Amino acid sequence: MVNYTRMPRGTTKCRTGYVLRTLQSRHARSYRSLRHQALGEAAPSFGTSLSEELKKPYRQYFNDLSQYRRSQSDFLLGLFEETEDRLIGCLGFYRQKKLKTRHKGLIWGMYVHPVHRRKGLGHWMLSDAITRIRRQEDLEIVHLGVVSQNAEAMQLYEGLGFVSFGKEPRAFKLQGVYYDIQHMYLEL
Repeated sequence: MVNYTRMPRGTTKCRTGYVLRTLQSRHARSYRSLRHQALGEAAPSFGTSLSEELKKPYRQYFNDLSQYRRSQSDFLLGLFEETEDRLIGCLGFYRQKKLKTRHKGLIWGMYVHPVHRRKGLGHWMLSDAITRIRRQEDLEIVHLGVVSQNAEAMQLYEGLGFVSFGKEPRAFKLQGVYYDIQHMYLEL
């Protein structure tokens, strides 16, 4: 179990040497680097391919992070090693904007560097995100999608209360191999 304490300005300090921060435009380079690593190392888990992401200019990362920072509801959370201030994990949240769907949100792009897995950090990061999400007025449900073959991620999400509501067969195709997506939700 990871112990942590709440700190001001969207930062949560973990006593085991890690910090969660809302990403800002100044994190664009490290976020870009981590995103490239995630798409290369865990390619089947993401809808975007590394080759597509490599075409995205640096300036777009900067602009995207600036836009998230200005949002009242959306955020991109970064997991940092406290001593080196190195980004080693991330998770995004997007709230629907249309009148009929703004009671829903989506968690996307969750990733923790392989060296830092199995330390409870993914659980901590997702728990912190859920706490932030629950503070939003009139938000009732959060969705996410996970590759069905990723048993560890499924177990993490189920352990935090997410429930499966459907499987999308052949959702992703990578090098001739199909991957199903399990759709999950959490009622707030």
